[in-house]
Amino acid sequence: MSREPLLIRLLPVVYALLLHAVVASVLVFKLGDTPPPVAAGPRVEPVEAVVIDERQITEELERIRQQDEQRRRNERERIESLEREAQSAHRRRTEEERRLRELERMQRERQREYAAAERERERKEAERLAELTRKRESEAKRLEALEQEKKVLAARRAEEQKQLALLEKERREEADEKRRLEEQAQAARAQQKRAEEARRKAETEKTKADAERKRIEVEKKKAEAERQRIEVAKKKAEAERQRIEAAKTKAEAERKRIEAEKKKAEAERQRIEAAKKKAEAERKRIETARRKEAERAFQEQIAREAQQLDRERLALLDAGRFEYIAQIKDKIERNWLRPPGTAEGLKCVVSVSQIPGGEVVQAEIRESSGNIAFDRSVEEAVLRSSPLPVPKDPSLFDRNIVITFEPEG
Repeated sequence: MSREPLLIRLLPVVYALLLHAVVASVLVFKLGDTPPPVAAGPRVEPVEAVVIDERQITEELERIRQQDEQRRRNERERIESLEREAQSAHRRRTEEERRLRELERMQRERQREYAAAERERERKEAERLAELTRKRESEAKRLEALEQEKKVLAARRAEEQKQLALLEKERREEADEKRRLEEQAQAARAQQKRAEEARRKAETEKTKADAERKRIEVEKKKAEAERQRIEVAKKKAEAERQRIEAAKTKAEAERKRIEAEKKKAEAERQRIEAAKKKAEAERKRIETARRKEAERAFQEQIAREAQQLDRERLALLDAGRFEYIAQIKDKIERNWLRPPGTAEGLKCVVSVSQIPGGEVVQAEIRESSGNIAFDRSVEEAVLRSSPLPVPKDPSLFDRNIVITFEPEG
């Protein structure tokens, strides 16, 4: 809460004292019409009496009161302005603290989101690696089955080779039989030629020869069918061999693909690890930068508020010193007696030396008004004002002060 200066609280007393002084002066001048007998001695210059109009005194008192009221209003407005500025600084600081708390909350929320996303990504990565492991195991089983099938095919092929050898042997036997049959047919034809002449005698033999020929034809067709079967078997065996070779090639390609997939998975794992490290480093860098930025902003805000508080403190000190000097000037003016015959508007600068407690040690004119009597009256007023008022704040006390004395009116 604002405090009214001591000068403002003492104004009624000052007004009363001034009014009594004026009334007393008027009475003294009115009662001095019959001068007392004066002893013989040096000639004394008469003092010119000044008649003071009560209306002028009232107007002067009213003017002083209005000036004091204006000073009081200005002081209240200044103190209220300082209080508003202090409240505004407090609100700004509260808002800054709230904003910092909000930033910290958002940062913690982002960290939780990042940790959840990281856990989800690690879970998916673990599932993917497990799936790759299952695929590798399935592929290993399939390759093992292919190896088993290859062994079966090899056994089958060996069996086919045996069958082919048997068929080849049968074919050679059939060829031998065919040659024998050809020879027999040739012999039969020769015999037929020989038996042409004895056809009737060889009728039965001819029928037998026809039957034999038919049998040979059947055997020839059977041999041709067997040959075709062997050719088909050979083609089938060749196709099986090619299929086995293709399966081997495919198995080798699949093995290479699995190896490449393993290398790719390892590279992906290393990339993910590097990305994780990089992301962690980036997160730490961002967090450090944000923390430094927040600390810098907070320090700047504290520095600004400290500067503002220093300015306010200096303003309060200036106001306190102004009040302190005003109290001293007011007391000196109350103890000052205007020398007779001095003109209005005179002023001088007086240097006052004091000790703690306000006891005046010395009063000396720094800048003269040009009127020796006026300057001497000011020095006497300073000495009569001892002890001088002391400031509310002890830090405002000054052993040597300089006052511009310029009486009003």
